[in-house]
Amino acid sequence: MTKYIVRDIERAVCLRFKITPERLRGRECQRKIARPRQIAMALARELTGASLPQIGRHFGRDHTTVLHACRKIKSMVEEGGRMVQYLDEVRALLLGLTPVKQEIALSVATLHQQAQDQPAAPSDAQEQPLRRRG
Repeated sequence: MTKYIVRDIERAVCLRFKITPERLRGRECQRKIARPRQIAMALARELTGASLPQIGRHFGRDHTTVLHACRKIKSMVEEGGRMVQYLDEVRALLLGLTPVKQEIALSVATLHQQAQDQPAAPSDAQEQPLRRRG
């Protein structure tokens, strides 16, 4: 099993649910924010070596809130419904966020940026005519 950090999981959940990390960690209690936060906490517990207090600190919550989130997500999975699909979608996003792939993407982006920053070579139409000496 690949080890992730809490921030990787947070990023994948934010991508899936189209919310910002600030809103995910914020004080909002609306279901459209709270449920993805619970998903992130439960996956962080499952996929990282982080303790409940560590996960809670990351999300600005108490460790008991993380425990509640884990239990809530587990019960929703057992009930069926769309929670299993949500978890699968976030896990699929996580596969694209592995450190090696992040490093490759960063390298490609850096090379692309460097190529854009270099002045373009003059085309034939823009070349200066050669001057003859003498």
